[in-house]
Amino acid sequence: MNVAFIPIAILLVLAASMIIVMRLVSKEVSRQRLSQVEDLGSLWKTSFPPKQVLTDKGRRILFWYRVFGFTVIIISGLIGWFFTGFSSSVL
Repeated sequence: MNVAFIPIAILLVLAASMIIVMRLVSKEVSRQRLSQVEDLGSLWKTSFPPKQVLTDKGRRILFWYRVFGFTVIIISGLIGWFFTGFSSSVL
């Protein structure tokens, strides 16, 4: 197995999950919370809706996406560390 495929596979998994989460979260914007915001332009600095205007379900989805992303990054680091023989130098 080619070890170089691991980072590419991780990026594909994270990209696919980000698209799915963006679709789910975009449907969970609270109209009531959105109407309380004065400057809407300050909210959308990223592609995700901000946490301030999400419903409780949207906040849970965003939380679990962040947990998933963190877990994938940690696991990929451990896999990379395993394939390099637990050393900091790569031959």
